[in-house]
This record gives sequence, C-alpha cells and structure tokens, in this order.
Amino acid sequence: MPPHKAWRELTPLVTTYQQQQQEKRRSSNQEGRQQSLASEALDLEKKALRKDMAICVSSIDIIKDMMLDR
Repeated sequence: MPPHKAWRELTPLVTTYQQQQQEKRRSSNQEGRQQSLASEALDLEKKALRKDMAICVSSIDIIKDMMLDR
C-alpha cells in the first residue's frame, strides 16, 4: 500500500483518537470543578451552621443571665 493511501486511512483514526482524549480531559476537568464547587458549598454550609450555633449559645447565655438577675 502506498504511504499516501495508508496516511489517508490513518488520519481519521488519529483524529478520532485525539478528539476522544480531548473529551476525556474536558470531562475530567468538569468533574474536578464540580467536586470543588460541592466542597466549597459544603464548607459554606458548615460555616453558616457554626455561626448559627454560636448565636444560639449566646442567646441561651443571655437568657440564663436574665433569669439569674431576677
């Protein structure tokens, strides 16, 4: 088989392989971003819960002090 004919047959295969590899990289990058965003959202949620708990504890302390002052 002449080299130019072999190259013509091989080119679509190489192109397809390159496209598949590029899609794998894109997919992997997207998964990484999604995991990062999910982790960030969880961190924000935990931070908000800690803040809410601190407010509740402060409120309880204030109520206790008010009851002791009676």
